[in-house]
Amino acid sequence: MRRHHLKWLHGVLALLLPFAPAQAGAQAGFGAQAVWGKDRGHIRFAHRRDDTDAESGAGAFLCGRIAMADGDVDVAALQFLIAFDAEPDNPVIGRQALAANLLAGKPIATTIARRVAHMEPGNPVAQLVLAGIEVQRGNWASAAQHYASMSGEGVFAIIQKPLLAWAQFGAGRKDAMRAWLGPRTEAGAVGGAYLLQEGLMADLSNRPLAAEPLYRAAQADLGAQDFGLARSWASLLARQGRQPEAEKILSAGALSGLDLAFSDTRLRAAIGDRPVADAGDGIAWLYVEFALLARQHDAPQLADMLLRLALDLRPGFSLPRMLAAQALAAEGHAEKALAMLAAVDAADTLAPSAALMRAAILARAGSAAASLALLAGLQTALPDRAEPWLLQGDVLREAHRDAEAISAYSAALSLLGSQDAARARCLYGRGIVEERMGSWPSAEVDFLASLALSPDDPVVLTHLGLAWSNQGKAFPRARKMVGRAAKLRPDDGQIEGSLGEVELRQGDFSAALRTLERAAELLPDDAAINRYLGDAYAAAGRKAEAQFQWARALALSSK
Repeated sequence: MRRHHLKWLHGVLALLLPFAPAQAGAQAGFGAQAVWGKDRGHIRFAHRRDDTDAESGAGAFLCGRIAMADGDVDVAALQFLIAFDAEPDNPVIGRQALAANLLAGKPIATTIARRVAHMEPGNPVAQLVLAGIEVQRGNWASAAQHYASMSGEGVFAIIQKPLLAWAQFGAGRKDAMRAWLGPRTEAGAVGGAYLLQEGLMADLSNRPLAAEPLYRAAQADLGAQDFGLARSWASLLARQGRQPEAEKILSAGALSGLDLAFSDTRLRAAIGDRPVADAGDGIAWLYVEFALLARQHDAPQLADMLLRLALDLRPGFSLPRMLAAQALAAEGHAEKALAMLAAVDAADTLAPSAALMRAAILARAGSAAASLALLAGLQTALPDRAEPWLLQGDVLREAHRDAEAISAYSAALSLLGSQDAARARCLYGRGIVEERMGSWPSAEVDFLASLALSPDDPVVLTHLGLAWSNQGKAFPRARKMVGRAAKLRPDDGQIEGSLGEVELRQGDFSAALRTLERAAELLPDDAAINRYLGDAYAAAGRKAEAQFQWARALALSSK
């Protein structure tokens, strides 16, 4: 994927980047005389437009921009809608209103899309929204017209061809993808995504001999972990009676942070089912594929928009729902993330993974009791799986229910087998609790066992190295371990501060001073780092600077 340049993202910037404050009023054009009347399929509120409307519209537009920058798309959607009502012929406001309402999942996005398409017939987001309505109705010719109307560069130009191909496939043309793409010209992940679409169409056309080479070629660009590819290829192999090969392909599919392996029993049971059953499913999967690419290229709003388009087409599609919930939770919107996951059907193939995600979000949001209740249900439903026990251990550890946490971690370890990463995490978690309970020998054994499984884990390296240093033993090894962690995470102020603390305890004051100064640059408001920096200045004979840092540390700790 890294071979492919970032040009494919450029076309979305005009739609998603916030406008500069100094230009906002001029670009928005407040004070325009046009009124969006009843003859235009409008969004007007019940009042006539006057100069007050323009003023309120300007304020709403600015509030919308601020809300969008803060990640509050619900507020942004409403404010941009108010601004668009005040200035209904303004394409700049229309684009923002459409993007925000689409991201917020508001049904009125369809109405806005019609108005934006009237002003800007080539607006790709508007045409995608309107095409989605036609896809749901089975009006493939109309959907194709909307896709063909899209203009611009970047990602929208890249997905236009496969969208047109799916529309023609839905209308009965089975060679649509090959006809639209012709000879392969795209490299990297985009080329792989194209090959995947062509493979899906060949598979749906009952041409397995054509589909499998396309899946194999797509894997070379997308990687074995691409979940959509893994499910599709595994389904094809299973339908041919090649079950061992199918299970091997399926087991490689993964997505970071979703714990899809927790649903592997259901995935294996449904291995022969087609994940893409028709052209509408194909379009939804296409949106998901490019949403994942957008995330990898650090374009989160574009990714969220594509996920919303997928859910508009297929509301029961659990994968984009889980991906959207993951993004919402990462942005601190736990309630919205939980609402997104609540719509996953209990019978869905990925329902166990969605439930595990809900438990993790509940725990992070401070609802430990609700999280533990959900985990207890998962333990009963899937008694041979370690994941609920491991997460339960984490939740109980955070709640300082130490004896219960150790029991949960131990139960997880008894079920984990040879899963090195999960065992390492579990051993570290149990070690933290054992150390807190005063059982250092047991904690040390667990920390070392965790490092044996995951020797480059910077968190465990730092924790054990710092613990040894605080105990006054194994100084050379402790310093080496924390130094290694600092190299693994060079911009982590906490690890840098821990290294400085170890160097200070070892008596290497010059090294400690350099390290702690860098740590203070990374985390200027950390009281402990400032205190140790004061100690380092004092050891170096720089008393005035030491007193300043100690005073700063005291002020920070009292906040």
